[in-house]
Amino acid sequence: MQDVLSDQGCLDVGLDITYPLDANGSIVTHTRCQPIGQHAWDDELDGVACRSAALLTPEGEELAWFDRPRKRLSASGPPSDTNVAPFRLPQGEIRLGWF
Repeated sequence: MQDVLSDQGCLDVGLDITYPLDANGSIVTHTRCQPIGQHAWDDELDGVACRSAALLTPEGEELAWFDRPRKRLSASGPPSDTNVAPFRLPQGEIRLGWF
């Protein structure tokens, strides 16, 4: 899983720690983010966990899961009554993702 949640994860992929905003306070464009997703795909990662530009709050997070043959995303906790489901990062951290 590509980490674009933590400050270090943002720096690792070439984004400012202000992501999803750039240094000028504008939302980072899809054009800027798409190569990060492509690189994660090419590196055969399971997806990208990132801060949300749609939910500009500290809790706003998203998960882009890559549908690959013979791999399935499984919940790490009980189902919820909303469209938010928990998932576990490789580091063992549990995050919420919108599905």
